[in-house]
Amino acid sequence: MSSRPGCAPSPSGNAADHRRSPRIAGPLRRADLCLDSDGACAVVVTTGAALPAAPLRVRIAAAAQWVDPGYEHLFLRGVLPPRPPAGAVTALLATAGLTVADLQLLGTHDSTSFSVVLDAESVGLCAHGAGARWALAPDVVCNPSGGMLAEAYVQGMNTLVELVRQLRGTAGNQQPGCRNALLTGPAVSSAALLVADGPP
Repeated sequence: MSSRPGCAPSPSGNAADHRRSPRIAGPLRRADLCLDSDGACAVVVTTGAALPAAPLRVRIAAAAQWVDPGYEHLFLRGVLPPRPPAGAVTALLATAGLTVADLQLLGTHDSTSFSVVLDAESVGLCAHGAGARWALAPDVVCNPSGGMLAEAYVQGMNTLVELVRQLRGTAGNQQPGCRNALLTGPAVSSAALLVADGPP
């Protein structure tokens, strides 16, 4: 992973440190896996009518979930299925009149560095097999807080909180001008499109 602004930093700091990290399950090394850690997040979801004048409101424009058949044997099948399924994000974005080219923020369930690669390919941000190159210089801001690899493994809720902060303009690593964000979920695939409703 790149350490340039707007991308999740390398879990161990640089490529040399990564290569020294012991292999856990080839080709993944310890630095490719998020730490087993504790954390907590809070998210309040309500109707738009409950906050009519809120200047920093973020709207859930669309959401969906998919369960892969045979999920319990997912990692024994040789070839991993796309996550989310092919075409699913295109359909999700279309409900808000957007395409993949319109995405400004991506939050992935990065329990491993490989998850970012798989999600970029599955979402359609790059061609199949090009996810690793995409992750080195992504054209969409990805996990700006560092995601679970840099924070805590709390099932991606921390990534959701970060995307809301980004769209509100209150994040510590604020990315300028972002008005929409896509959040992808774990192997039981899910995706949610968030849109900033307040003024830019």
